[in-house]
Amino acid sequence: MNHEFRHKFIRSSFIAIVFMLFAFMFWPFFTALLLASLFSFALYDVVTNLTKYRLSRSNASLTLIMGILVFIATPLVFIVLKTISTIKEYSAVGLHNTSIYQATEQLLHRITDYGTELAARFDLDISKLPKPVEVLSGYSDEIGAFATNTVAQLPAIALSFIVFFLALYYFLNESGKVKSLFLKFDLLSETEMNQIIKIIKRSSYLTLVASILIGLIQALIITVFAYFCGFTDVIIVFIITFITSLIPVVGSGPVALFLMAISFIQGNTGSGIAMLVALVIASSVDNLIKPLILNSASEDLHPILSLLALIGAILVYGPPGILLGPILTQLAFNILPILGSEEKSGEIAPTDI
Repeated sequence: MNHEFRHKFIRSSFIAIVFMLFAFMFWPFFTALLLASLFSFALYDVVTNLTKYRLSRSNASLTLIMGILVFIATPLVFIVLKTISTIKEYSAVGLHNTSIYQATEQLLHRITDYGTELAARFDLDISKLPKPVEVLSGYSDEIGAFATNTVAQLPAIALSFIVFFLALYYFLNESGKVKSLFLKFDLLSETEMNQIIKIIKRSSYLTLVASILIGLIQALIITVFAYFCGFTDVIIVFIITFITSLIPVVGSGPVALFLMAISFIQGNTGSGIAMLVALVIASSVDNLIKPLILNSASEDLHPILSLLALIGAILVYGPPGILLGPILTQLAFNILPILGSEEKSGEIAPTDI
């Protein structure tokens, strides 16, 4: 008995050590691999539909990835190069001398003057409070250092993109083998596995496809209006609007409101009204397009909970947390009822994965 127990213990320990060492090699790419796995769930049905056109699964996966590279990665590379060029330009003339900084400074001066007048009416002493312009000036150097540091990390970011696309191809092409491997461990019943796969596919599609598409449309609307209103830093406007559009509760509104305020302060009433129109249109996109994409489905999570989860995900995973936060939160709240249920005998329609 002792011999049999010792044999099982040594065998289990050896297998655990080997798998831990194997997993440790991929730890530097953890975030890229996690994103790739979630993207594969979101895009699985797309690949399946492509196989109906007499394409093998490997060719269908390769076709989809090449399409992503052409229509998404190429504009992304352009934006990155433009951002690098903008950072170098700002570094040469100084962030304080850029048009967007000066417009922001002017806006803060107006807000400070209005606040001072309002405080005087109510006999309030706000002299000890930090002035917004001074706060902006103090953080401007940190913003420049952050931008320079981001440029220095571009090689690592490029490597993560390569790992992401390679992993995405593997997961899309070998999804059946991955599922069979998990079933062999006998951690979940096949019914539970099918339910969890269905939830992951829906949550991933919701965040990665619907949210990104809506964010791109909203950013494009705000950027086009901003360009015709005379704002030349369109790349920065597009990037910031896209990022804020992915944040629950916040949305794409802050950028449009900021540009609208600058327009009115500078006396450009027409531009201010135009940015207000852009805000209304961009805000309507979410309500018009999301039901079409999700087939009238809606998120069950409270916006405040989604916002807190997003902040936590960004702190843990960095920028990719903008995408990972909503997905992981949806999974946690939808998977718990499945795993907590004692009814494991009920059958549901199996998934295709």
